[in-house]
Amino acid sequence: MTTDTTTHEGMPAKMLAGIRGNVYRLAVTTRVEYDRDAPATAPRTAAATLRHAKPVKAIAYAAPLLTQLRDAIRPNQGRTDSGRGGGKTALPYDDTASALLDSIEADIAGMYRSALEMEPIGASEQLLLEWFREFEYAYRAGEVVDAQLSNLLIRIRGWRFAIEDHFTPPRKQEFAYCPSCHHTHYETFLHGEITRQRCVTVTYYPGNARRPPVAECGHCGTRWTGTAELTDLAAGVDALLKTNPEALDEPITAPIPDDTALEPDEPTTEGPAA
Repeated sequence: MTTDTTTHEGMPAKMLAGIRGNVYRLAVTTRVEYDRDAPATAPRTAAATLRHAKPVKAIAYAAPLLTQLRDAIRPNQGRTDSGRGGGKTALPYDDTASALLDSIEADIAGMYRSALEMEPIGASEQLLLEWFREFEYAYRAGEVVDAQLSNLLIRIRGWRFAIEDHFTPPRKQEFAYCPSCHHTHYETFLHGEITRQRCVTVTYYPGNARRPPVAECGHCGTRWTGTAELTDLAAGVDALLKTNPEALDEPITAPIPDDTALEPDEPTTEGPAA
């Protein structure tokens, strides 16, 4: 029996490409193509109808994410209370953006120092690009193992995701049941006290269309990733709701009378006493 190594052999190159793509998005101005809305006026001819039916492409340029995050710390620099050049300067300060940037820049400096054996001097965008150039040389020379590629991809992609989530926070949606464990709620420590919350929470990432939505059950840990698996999740929840419709009326964060596992065919109300 032979082992197919095609997938394994292609994985390092894919991981390196993933690292490169995330490094460039963090440190380089990128060209973005998007569909622009068609004109609001209705076309008068059939030819015009066909022309306007096609998406209108537009080009935009996005600053590096690290630059955007740095600019977000002190927006509207140079403006004053009255909007004129003199007087007291009013500069809002984004503590969250500052802490996130400090953390990422510290990681970049450490990676730079380790790879190039030099003290990092300059903007983090340039340091990250110089680090990647050195890292790619090491990869081509066979000095990088798969585990390093995987860990670095997770790490650098995590920086990108954290910045995107800062600018466009993820959206949450709760489902009434978990089709895997048939529980509705679980206990969690929130804001200094133990509360009950819905088991299944779906997270959407509007800041990056390439990040698939993810659902997770807080009770059993089952995860659903991507549109197809979320469709299966919704179908399973709908099937359970047909036998237990009153679950929709239960409070989101309050205890429920009975939190035992519910079997699909288990009656949800007790019959009259004998």
